[in-house]
Amino acid sequence: SDSERIKLKSELMEVERLELFADQTLRLDRLSIQLMLTNQAITSFELADRLMVSKDTILHDLDALEQQLIAQGMTLERLPRKGFLITGPERQIRLLIEQVVQKDLTDYDIYKIMDLLLQSEKREGYELYAAKGTAFQVVLNEVLADMRQLLKQIDTSDLNYAELLNMVIRVAIATVRLKNEYTIGRYQLLNDPKEQQELSYLLMQEVFDHYQLPLFED
Repeated sequence: SDSERIKLKSELMEVERLELFADQTLRLDRLSIQLMLTNQAITSFELADRLMVSKDTILHDLDALEQQLIAQGMTLERLPRKGFLITGPERQIRLLIEQVVQKDLTDYDIYKIMDLLLQSEKREGYELYAAKGTAFQVVLNEVLADMRQLLKQIDTSDLNYAELLNMVIRVAIATVRLKNEYTIGRYQLLNDPKEQQELSYLLMQEVFDHYQLPLFED
C-alpha cells in the first residue's frame, strides 16, 4: 500500500540519516536547534553528550555554526563558565528553527502528522528527529492534540495540508519561544475580531491557554 511504501522509505532515510550523523551539516542543524530552544546557556560537554560526539568536534562545529549565524544576523554567545547561547532578532531565530525542522521532515513524518490530525481518535504524539529531546517536541504534541480537536469542529475538505502543517510548526515554535520569554516586537494583545475567527488564532488560543500564556500580537 501507499502508506507501507512511505513507511519503508522513511525507515531507509532514517538509517541514512544516522549514518550521516558524522556529517557536519547535520550536526550544525542539531546544534542550532538545541541552542535556540532554550533560554539557558548549554556547555560544550552537554552538547557533545547530546550529539554523541567528542568535545573537540563540538568546539569545531560551534566555530562553523558561529560563522553561519553571523551571516544571518545572529550571534553565538560564549558565556564564561556557563556555555553557549544563540541570540539575535526573534524573527530570524524562529525562521531558522522552522527551516531546520522543515528540512528534516520526511514523507513519512508528514503522513503520520496529517494522519494524527485528520484520522486518529487517540491522543497520541509523534516524535520528530530534529526536535528529539527538546522542549519543542513536548509542545508540538500539545499543539497536535489541540489542532485535532479544532479540526473536528470544521469542514476540512478545503484545507491546504501544507499550510496546516506550517501552522502547527509555527505555533509550536512561538509557544516554546514565548515560554522562554522571547517575543517579536511589542507585547501587544491580539484583539482584532477578524483574526479571532481564523484557525491559527483558535489554535494559538487553545495552546496558549494550556501553557498560561497571553495571546500576544506575535
